[in-house]
Amino acid sequence: MLCAYIDPKTPKVAVNDIKVGVWTMQDMMNFPVQDGYTVKIDPRMTGMGNHSSPNNVNATQSGAGNLYNGKLSLTMTGYWKINLQLADAAGTVLKGEEISATNEASSIFFEIEF
Repeated sequence: MLCAYIDPKTPKVAVNDIKVGVWTMQDMMNFPVQDGYTVKIDPRMTGMGNHSSPNNVNATQSGAGNLYNGKLSLTMTGYWKINLQLADAAGTVLKGEEISATNEASSIFFEIEF
């Protein structure tokens, strides 16, 4: 599976609409959209004690073949690591790790600095 960050192109200190894509490589020329997943998001400011932000909404699809939409809360400017977990329709996490006191980052993430 491939996850790609699409929006926001110009993030703001606010709750931003986030758009991501989930694809799989069928062959060298074809990457079909993967349906029915949830992209869990957990933004963290690693340079500020790894604090998170409130009011994030995991990214889901509105219909088959569509990109995934959610809400990304950014409470200040700076460097943010958007930790991800990819979960199937049953909620089972297939890739990525939850952030905890002993695990500061997921193995899949996006980075934003603004």
